[in-house]
Amino acid sequence: MLINASKEFAKGRPKNYLTDENIKKILDAYFGWKEIEGFSKIITIEEARKNDYNLSPSRYVSVDEKEEILPVEDILVELAKVKEERRKVDEELRRILTKI
Repeated sequence: MLINASKEFAKGRPKNYLTDENIKKILDAYFGWKEIEGFSKIITIEEARKNDYNLSPSRYVSVDEKEEILPVEDILVELAKVKEERRKVDEELRRILTKI
């Protein structure tokens, strides 16, 4: 059984992490020996042999990459936040360089 849990995480700072819900989904598939479209696949030794024993889950479990398109308003809000963050960082950098 191969599980592609590459999309089963929550974004975090500084690291991404698995939530209890993510962990439960992975455990349910594994212990239930379930094949779930886009998540897990049970392969045979013959399939592995055919693929030169490459056991990378992404080879057997395709995860549909649907591009998320944000509304323009949301993009502009995010852009304003990033600009403000950059302004603060630039200001702090100038302050540090002035001291030096």
